[in-house]
Amino acid sequence: MQAQKVVVLGSINIDIFLKIDRQPQVGETMACNNMTVGYGGKGANQAIACAKLGAQCTMLGQVGKDDLTADKYLTWMREQGVNTELIIKTDVPTGQAYIYHYPNGDNSIILVGGANKAYKQIPNSWIQAVCEADVLLCQREIPEWVNIHCGKHAKMLILDCGGSLEPISDELIDLCHIVSPNATERECLIGKFPKDLQIEYLERLVAAKSHL
Repeated sequence: MQAQKVVVLGSINIDIFLKIDRQPQVGETMACNNMTVGYGGKGANQAIACAKLGAQCTMLGQVGKDDLTADKYLTWMREQGVNTELIIKTDVPTGQAYIYHYPNGDNSIILVGGANKAYKQIPNSWIQAVCEADVLLCQREIPEWVNIHCGKHAKMLILDCGGSLEPISDELIDLCHIVSPNATERECLIGKFPKDLQIEYLERLVAAKSHL
């Protein structure tokens, strides 16, 4: 059986993990116990997962053009089976996530959008890739207008709600076939509405061929 063609549109981050004993006080400079650098971004993570599951996966996203770490990341993605030919290199630095690890196992994360937020236009090659794919998988760590613009050309659009707690626009919801929030994201999507409006919102998702 031929492998499904999946296009993942989303974020590409360099993750910096810092082990610290506690949060620093305002104005305080403190040393970390250890630092490691890893690869992340919801979009890139999902592209790698799709490739490992056997899909023909193409990643659409942006990184900084003078970023050697990003170049290594893209090389590693290709080694995992992800097509990275359409990833755009911009003058804006690659997105980063600073993850603070505490001794009790908790963590805090600071995201720097960087190239993930620096979209100016969508190339025709991206639209062609979406049109030829069986599925377009999106998240919310890039501007919503990018998801909408590409989603209009998708045979099937799956939206992972992770990446933003802002309301999803009606325009994007109407394009979706599957909407996938976790429990926290679901509560942020509908919990802010009164009970009667929660039902109305869910009905609109269902009417848009979406599923929670």
